[in-house]
Amino acid sequence: MKYIACEHYDFEWEPVELERFRRLWKNGEDIRDIAAKLRRKPAEVAFLVIDQADRNKIKARPGACWGEPKKFSSGAKAALGIY
Repeated sequence: MKYIACEHYDFEWEPVELERFRRLWKNGEDIRDIAAKLRRKPAEVAFLVIDQADRNKIKARPGACWGEPKKFSSGAKAALGIY
């Protein structure tokens, strides 16, 4: 019997979902946040990133899949231990 990988994922996307995904991607959202906003599994969004990049529908961006680096004030950095 053959094994089918990822068969428990939903790789079908409605046009409105694709538009929202592209907007969130362009705005620098983390794929985990995009998944939550689209009510999807992060792996489903990760595969969509690959698909959309391959089709030139989205562009590379700073932070790649993780999005724009979060900006913290110097006080917040100290509190979080970020130097």
